[in-house]
Order: sequence, then C-alpha cells, then structure tokens
Amino acid sequence: NNTQFFNKAFADTGVKQVDFRQATTAANMPKGTKTAFIPVSFNVAVQGTFPQILDFLHQLEGGTHYCRVLTAGLSVGGATRSGLLTLSLTLELLGLP
Repeated sequence: NNTQFFNKAFADTGVKQVDFRQATTAANMPKGTKTAFIPVSFNVAVQGTFPQILDFLHQLEGGTHYCRVLTAGLSVGGATRSGLLTLSLTLELLGLP
C-alpha cells in the first residue's frame, strides 16, 4: 500500500515527516483518457540533512512504485540554522489499472 511505501522511506532515511497527504487526481486526467498507468498524487514534505534528503529521493527513485515528481522545493531550516533542509514535493505514484 502507498502509505507503507512512504513510511518505509521516512524510516529508512531518517527524515522527519512534515506533511503527507493524498491529493485529488480526478481533475488531472481528462475524461476518456486511457493511460498505461493510473496516477495517485501526493503532497509530501520532509525535513533532514542534505544526505538524508538525497537518500529519501533515491528511495523514491528506486522503490517498488513508479514515482513521477511534478513539483519540488528545497528550503533551509530558518533562523536556527540547524543544518536541516525541508523538501516539499508534489508527486504521483503510478499504478497499473
């Protein structure tokens, strides 16, 4: 299941989950469109060090699901300068119909 896929990636890489929610996808696909895959959209934000963020992206890239990143943003941890970065993604996991 998709939640387990993300929970494993969070745990394996040590990133902190800041936001995780499924987004609506019905508006993204015109009616009658036939595709090889059915997209399931998610908004994901994680916080961690640069190596943890890269490891998280590698987990998504090499995971059991096809993953397509639609938008990405990376920001520095604010006034504390703790060395933590926040990665915000809008992505789709692609499944077979």
